[in-house]
Amino acid sequence: MKILSPLLYAILFATGAAALSVEVVWSRMVHRLLGSGATSSAIVLGSFLAGMGLGAFLAERGIVRRASAIAKRPLLLFAGIEAGAAVLAVLATALFAFLPDLFRGGGGELFAAIVLTIATLPLGAGFPVLLTALETGDARPVRVRRLYAANALGGGLGALLAGLALIPLLGEHVALGCGVTVQLIAAAVVAVLGRRVRVSTEAEVETNGSSASLSRAGAAFVFLSGFVVFFWEILWMRIFVLTVGATVYAFATVAASVVIGIGIGSLVFGGRVLGKSGAWVLPLAVLVTTAIAYVLVPELASAYVFGVRSFGLDPLVCGTLGASLIAFVPNLLLGALFPWFLASRIESAGSLYGVNALGSILGAALAGPILAGLVPLEATFRIGLVALALLLVVGLQLLRVRPGLWTAAIVLGIVGAADGLISSGRDSAGFWDWTKLLRGVYQWSHERLEIADLEEDSGRRIVAIVEGREVIVTAEREERNNVLWIKGNGKVEGSVPIDRLKTSTADMPTQLLLGAAGGILSRKDPESPSLLIGLGSGVTLGAFQEMRKLCQVTGRLDVIEIEPGFLEVISQEGVVESIRPWFDPASLDEKSARVNLRFGDARRLLSEGLKHEKYSVIVSQPAEPWVVGAAPLFTVEFFEEARGQLANDGVFVQWVQLYRIDEKAVFSLLKTFQEVFPHLIVLRPPGAGELILLGSPEEIDFASFLDAPVFEGERQVRSGISSGTGWAVAFIAGTEGVREWDIRRFPYYGPPLNRDTNGYLEFVAPRSLDHGIDVARRNLASLRALGEKDPVTRYLPEDRCIPEFRRTLARGNLVLGDLDEAEAILVGDSSPEADAIREEIAGKRSER
Repeated sequence: MKILSPLLYAILFATGAAALSVEVVWSRMVHRLLGSGATSSAIVLGSFLAGMGLGAFLAERGIVRRASAIAKRPLLLFAGIEAGAAVLAVLATALFAFLPDLFRGGGGELFAAIVLTIATLPLGAGFPVLLTALETGDARPVRVRRLYAANALGGGLGALLAGLALIPLLGEHVALGCGVTVQLIAAAVVAVLGRRVRVSTEAEVETNGSSASLSRAGAAFVFLSGFVVFFWEILWMRIFVLTVGATVYAFATVAASVVIGIGIGSLVFGGRVLGKSGAWVLPLAVLVTTAIAYVLVPELASAYVFGVRSFGLDPLVCGTLGASLIAFVPNLLLGALFPWFLASRIESAGSLYGVNALGSILGAALAGPILAGLVPLEATFRIGLVALALLLVVGLQLLRVRPGLWTAAIVLGIVGAADGLISSGRDSAGFWDWTKLLRGVYQWSHERLEIADLEEDSGRRIVAIVEGREVIVTAEREERNNVLWIKGNGKVEGSVPIDRLKTSTADMPTQLLLGAAGGILSRKDPESPSLLIGLGSGVTLGAFQEMRKLCQVTGRLDVIEIEPGFLEVISQEGVVESIRPWFDPASLDEKSARVNLRFGDARRLLSEGLKHEKYSVIVSQPAEPWVVGAAPLFTVEFFEEARGQLANDGVFVQWVQLYRIDEKAVFSLLKTFQEVFPHLIVLRPPGAGELILLGSPEEIDFASFLDAPVFEGERQVRSGISSGTGWAVAFIAGTEGVREWDIRRFPYYGPPLNRDTNGYLEFVAPRSLDHGIDVARRNLASLRALGEKDPVTRYLPEDRCIPEFRRTLARGNLVLGDLDEAEAILVGDSSPEADAIREEIAGKRSER
């Protein structure tokens, strides 16, 4: 029997692309249902591997090894399997999209894993069935490797296309539709071809003599080859986010580079290049290079900066390509091992797939949710080196190079595990320099990347570090600017002055006013609960608690934080002394404080444990919208979920950055917010490059801020609001102003709404990470231009807007540089005082 091999290669390439594109869509959906954490990632990857392994095993035992009538038509059977995969993909996606409550609750993870595993069974069953259609002879092993490579290369391309092109341009549903369509077309083509191909019973059950049974060494080799590939994929991604950031581009390109490396490796090294010696030569090469990389990991930030300077690439491109190259090289070598072993054991293809998948699942789980937060990242790296050494030893044993290597393997494993788990204990300093690794270079401006001296001692000093399950949290002192930074993966999540008596660049106004706004808005129903999303430095929570006291609010305050490490860091000695004036971590232990702190993903908690609550106010300050874990908290769907948990006249308070995000992205966020909360107030904390959005289904009583209490002492000074009038001065735009901005700035085609299905901000925002402080100034200038069209007096009662009050507001806006707003407020006021302010406005304009 002779089959048109190029056609089979093309079919497996296409089905591989379709399978990975579907997995990308599933991954996004599961993260929204179960939370944007390590557990969700492990469930998707583990279930996908489990389904493929189990499907291959069942196909071998139920079909390939039986001389049934249907097994004699393998291509027809393959066509049916691909069609079944398309149907199951649609059904699984429909369950995620239309019956989300099935996955919420205590058994959500298990049910999601079952659904994904079942839906993935056909993807694993197809390959062993297709192998039975190959003609026998010396060329058969070569064709097996080529088919495996074609499938892997297609998978890598599918992951890239779906993750970086189809979803942002056309949405998840189109990406899924493309994958399903490709599967159905492949099924149709193979069905037509399969009518002319028949496999005899003899060819079907033919074995390769000496390889008919799988030895223990062979099983261990296949298991470990899967283990190390996925262990290192997850581990490298955990390391890369510290240097290139937790962007969708980093995750997509690194995952694709692993699969592409496996495909190319099976082509290059799986045949005559190394022959059987590759079973130990390739693991040895990877072990040596990875051991060298262990020493160089702290220099990744420096390598990132060097790459940007040397190649002139966009920092986002340079970072993602560099990370992908590092992940690609070891898989280029290791990718040859499994197809090489499989090629001469086709009759056991299903069993081999199952064993390999089992190792892959354990490797991914161990490097991710099992060890993350429990074992230091550096120690996990060393455990990975031990796994590579074990693979090398088993490879030697498989070829019977030396006797007694099993004993050596056991000893090596025990010693390595002890070294990784004990000697590099959590409190040990270790070898890596975290100050270098956690520079946060991925968010530096392009100008800073070009001129920064990485060897210069800027006074940065890490005083506390907690390697959490989701984020590595640090407290970092910078004496020169009198700031204590609280960071997650090198990105600032909050800051406070080290010395309260000195000037500081700490970002206090936004943190304080977010909490103040929450407390003031809680006055409307003082016995109703309130909610804060995001702990950060604790300053916002402390301000929230203080303003609630001033406003005599007695309702419970719920707090959601995805990473417990933040509380652990700000409670440590050497950190808490600077934090305590703004927030006392011990207050969370006092029942009288009525603060309920919950750790977990905000979307999941709001849809499960807190779904029956009705909040008077929700304050949200997650990480930036370009961070993969935080991106789902900026979509229409999330705002709709939050709106459903607000009281009828409740208000949602949202933090928004103006820096490292371009104008279209800022407007998309405002437009998305207003889509759900039609009544909108935009505030700019004094001197901050950030905004505070107040949104509600009902009209917001902004005048209530004018009569609200204000902080006293240091909180008042650092917030920049010394009276109720200060809130009106901080006003930038309201409901009508944002709509007018839409018409004026984007008259024909503006940015789309940010939805779960397109992730617009998740894809657009990372492109502005290197734009520097100028982008914040441009965004603010664009917003300030609304002042003439949409002054604050438009949202205040007429009896409040007496001339004296207007002049006070105008002076405040003049000080802040909001000249259009100041001028618009004075319209109709012909008093000498107003004329004097107008002269000052004209002078400011001439200076510009």
